[in-house]
Formats: sequence, C-alpha cells, structure tokens
Amino acid sequence: MTSKIIVNNVGADAGIASVHFDSNIQRGTSNLHSTGLNVSDTFLHSTGLNVGTGATIHQPANNVMTLGTNSSERVRITGIGSVGIGTDDPQTTLDVNGIVTATSYRGDGSQLTGIDSSALSFSGATKIQANNSGVIVTGILTTTQYRPGEIIETIACMCDGRTVSVQSGDYTITDVTAAQDATTTYATCTGSEINYTPPAGTKHLVYNYEFQFNVDDNSGLSHFRTLIDGTLVLPSQRSFSANYPASNYHHAQMRFSAGYTFDLNAGSTDLAQGKLATGSWTSGKIIKVEFREYNASYDVSIHRNHYWNGTASSSSNQEPIKPTLYIQAIA
Repeated sequence: MTSKIIVNNVGADAGIASVHFDSNIQRGTSNLHSTGLNVSDTFLHSTGLNVGTGATIHQPANNVMTLGTNSSERVRITGIGSVGIGTDDPQTTLDVNGIVTATSYRGDGSQLTGIDSSALSFSGATKIQANNSGVIVTGILTTTQYRPGEIIETIACMCDGRTVSVQSGDYTITDVTAAQDATTTYATCTGSEINYTPPAGTKHLVYNYEFQFNVDDNSGLSHFRTLIDGTLVLPSQRSFSANYPASNYHHAQMRFSAGYTFDLNAGSTDLAQGKLATGSWTSGKIIKVEFREYNASYDVSIHRNHYWNGTASSSSNQEPIKPTLYIQAIA
C-alpha cells in the first residue's frame, strides 16, 4: 500500500492544524491490525482526543479511559474493567447512575435492591415477581406460578354487605338482615351465594359457609347441599338435626357449616363431583348452599338464637346472627 501521509521530525511545539484525506483510510497489516493506535499519554491526559463535534476520548489517569460529550464525562472504564455510566467511581462491573431501560434481563435477580413496590404493577397486573424456581420474571404476567400448596387468596368475612378485594377481583357479600326459616322445598341460604372466579394457578378451592342452626320443632332434621353453576355437588349433601325430644327441642342451637373443597386440577370437568379440568374455570361461577326441612313437623331456622343470657332471646341477640363466608384459593 502506497503511503499517503508522512510526517517526520515533528518537534515538541509543532502541531498539525488539519489533515484532509482524498480517499478512505485503510488500515495496514501490521501497526493498527496488530497493536492498535497508540496516542501519547501526555496528549490524552491534557486535552483528550476529539473524535467529533463535542465528543472526546480522555485518559484522566493511567489505565483509565473516559468517553465524553458536550464537555462532560459520560462513560468511564477503570483499570480493572469496571464500567461507570453517569459515575466516575464504578463499584461493580457495570455501575449506572440513572434510569436503565431494557427489553429483558438475565440472571436470578437475587441482588436487586431499591425496587419501588408501586412500580411492580400496572392496572392490577403484576409486572415483576419471582416464579416458583425463585427466578425474577418481568413483564405483565398473565400466568402466575406458585409453590404447590401456597395460598393464593382468601375471602373470609361476615355476611354483612361488605366488599372484599382480592387478586381475582372485588366481591360484594350479601348482607344478611334477618333469620331464615326452612320450608319443605330447597331455598338458597342467605349470604351463601357468590359469583366467583378463582385466580390463575388455583388447584384447590375451599368454599365454606358457616351459620347459626336453630331447632324450632322436634329435632329440626334438615338437609343442606352445595351447588356450583347450577349443578348439585353430590358429595356435599349433609343432614343436620338434634336429638328427637318430646319437649324442649328449642335447646338445640349450634354453629354448623356447609360447603365443599373443589378440585381444579382434574383431568376433566365433572361438576357433580366438584371437579374442574385444569385451567377451565376462567369466568364467574355461582357457588351457593341450599337447605330445606325434612317435613313440616321438623321446623328449623338459621341465623337465629332462641335463648340468650339466661332467658329467651330478643332483638339483636336473637337475629340476625350473621353467617360467615370463607373462600380460599390454593396452588
């Protein structure tokens, strides 16, 4: 390759104002290729190397290099290879003083610090969390991984009209304002009905309705059953009663519960057995408890006391004795 520029015997005070190239610069086979371009320490120490308008390369100390723009240092590489962006004293391999925007990250995230919890969700959707292997997952997640047996959410409240907010949504619970007498046909137990959608990842769903049971005649023999989406769950059927006495049957007052634990990890859906195929329950299904008395001679009521404080009950200690609704989603 024919030499195009040769500068000989440049003194200490000499300088080159400008150099014009009529063709592209081509590297040779030796100097740039093998060893790179060395610029004197004195030159880099004092003024830096201008590589464009407002852009510089500078060596502020031995084995240290900086990149700058607009008369300010932007990037620093230390002698041990640490890179600082926005800082002149990087403490780690990459030390950034500022906001980092990225489409993805790699690593287990175990050393992440200073995370603002308000930035971890958007419109109720989780954006960053650890999955069941302990790996940090980012982005808005549509499927959440949990440890087997982990409780995902719980609704536990009195049936008093309150609204409960959980991961799967907001649920307004029926306000039970009076006792309820059984008849010989099935009726929905007040406070038991809820239109529920379990959160993603639920494998088992505990549904429990707890109520005050009061015998009004004979043993109060009665029947309770749980339904889901209009289908009777056969294993949920329960009969309650007290001893059959000749008198004083009002003495039977107890706290009972009805409900079922649903299997949401079944191979196929069989609502009558309380089983739903994995991932199939993605919209609201009504769960409730119904009851009836054995016949008209076995009167029973719920949400009522007959006696209280050594005498017959009255007013607020008589009714309503509010029931409790309990739902728990388990991974």
